[in-house]
Amino acid sequence: MLTFGFYVLNLKFQNGNGNFNMNDWGWFNQHLSQLQRLYSPKHDRHRFHTENQPISTFLSEGYHHEAPQGRMITVGRFNQHMGEIKRRCPHMVPLYAALNARGNTQRLTTSQGELNRLMGSGWYAIQQVGYCVNSRNCGAKKALRQLSVTAKLADIVYTTDDNEFNFLNYNRAEYRGSGSGPICYLW
Repeated sequence: MLTFGFYVLNLKFQNGNGNFNMNDWGWFNQHLSQLQRLYSPKHDRHRFHTENQPISTFLSEGYHHEAPQGRMITVGRFNQHMGEIKRRCPHMVPLYAALNARGNTQRLTTSQGELNRLMGSGWYAIQQVGYCVNSRNCGAKKALRQLSVTAKLADIVYTTDDNEFNFLNYNRAEYRGSGSGPICYLW
């Protein structure tokens, strides 16, 4: 609880147990990294990641940065602080990326069942992008949502921006009506 003059601000977030507080937020905040969205005009495709090495590879392949989508826990940070992260926010889930060679398309999911179906239908190069929250908990409020170009195996774009999501979903012919999600929530 913070007091500013006559105003009292109770900064408490929910973690499902109702006890995610400012101490938890301060701890989490230092461990979050941006989910980067990159785009290649040559391939007309998007890529997403939190770690420097994959981002550097995408940049060397002609991708360039677009707007960051929010912050999440990297795989390295999660592995390093797993016990503490699970204690402070038991709702963390891994965000996976899969590639499809035919469409040069990257798909993100938190669902192990969906990941298994993708692998069974030709998707490969499965890697963890990071960790996000499976619902509005632990202070995470940015819904990561998906829009797909309606042509089969074309580009998939993910956004946490409501205006961008609505514009693409309702006004751009190639994405019209394809919006879904949320996949998970970011900070």
